[in-house]
Amino acid sequence: MDAVDRERMSWRRGALGELLTTEILKSLPDSYVVISDVTKKLGNIDQVVVGPTGVYVIDVKNWKGTVKADGKG
Repeated sequence: MDAVDRERMSWRRGALGELLTTEILKSLPDSYVVISDVTKKLGNIDQVVVGPTGVYVIDVKNWKGTVKADGKG
């Protein structure tokens, strides 16, 4: 039962992170199009943003703490 609860809470945190990201992306100028939750055979893409500066694929994570590049991938 603990594993089911952990999985459920992890899914809720992820969904909340995606919702918050969608709200932030709504502030982009009208020249951008935001497509949310693109379903693929092996998973989904959280956000795709298409605009005059390019196409961006966003994978949302709702993690605590500082995320930084360490040069090790």
